[in-house]
Amino acid sequence: MSEKANNHLARNEATILGNDLKDFKFIFSLVVWYDILHRINIINKLMHDPQLELSAVVRLMEETQVFLKHYRKTGFEEAKITSTELAESVYAEAVFPAAVQIRVRHKRLFDYESRDDPIQDPKTCCRIENFNVIDCRTLFTNART
Repeated sequence: MSEKANNHLARNEATILGNDLKDFKFIFSLVVWYDILHRINIINKLMHDPQLELSAVVRLMEETQVFLKHYRKTGFEEAKITSTELAESVYAEAVFPAAVQIRVRHKRLFDYESRDDPIQDPKTCCRIENFNVIDCRTLFTNART
């Protein structure tokens, strides 16, 4: 009896995990992190060469920083296209989930302060809350520690 219960529990957990993997926001973040970490991994492997000169290391780091700045400008749309194709291949819906609306009460101290309106568009919300949070300075700072 307990073996059937364990199989049923495992099947239920696998179904839930499979549904989570088909979430478009997850697929999108997977594509973004793959693009960034793939590029950094190449640089990381090159930097482990003992014959690599310091000037070459500086050039590689500058190229990586240029890539990250360019990716910040164009990467969102590129990642959206790639993740849409990937979502279609696993029969997932290629739509960003609706933004969760949280009501926050702010006490205004001055009359000239305006209210922050919540973001309604799920695509814009994903860009602001997930994509724009990735900062190349943060990546370089964390890589040094």
